[in-house]
Amino acid sequence: MAGNWRLDNVWIAGSNTLAAVLSLMIPLTLAAARDHGSSRYLRSGLALCVLAMTPCVIYTGSRGGFLGLIGGLLSLVLFARLKGKLLIGILALARLVSPTIPSDYGKRMSTVTQVAEESDERDLSAASGPIL
Repeated sequence: MAGNWRLDNVWIAGSNTLAAVLSLMIPLTLAAARDHGSSRYLRSGLALCVLAMTPCVIYTGSRGGFLGLIGGLLSLVLFARLKGKLLIGILALARLVSPTIPSDYGKRMSTVTQVAEESDERDLSAASGPIL
């Protein structure tokens, strides 16, 4: 990792793809953890996996991965039967993960809506995508 806080060389396709995969896995794992047909040990293990995967999305520094995670969790809440319990669980997850968030993470996420004036490719990468 050698000082690269975005973890570009950790996975074959880079940090953005790793964050995208994790942001898809987290809601699915959380849904599986809520399945009452599974054993308590399996559900606890899946919940711990969600707790471990969430900071990984944050530490990739991927803006799209973070937005994908938010969208996946909102979709899970939208289609869940017991929305209140799930929302409380997601808020508890956010509270547990919040101490691990890097201090400059807010600055990184602020570039989702605005293009930085620097010539750094990472900050200008938001401008290269299509506008929806």
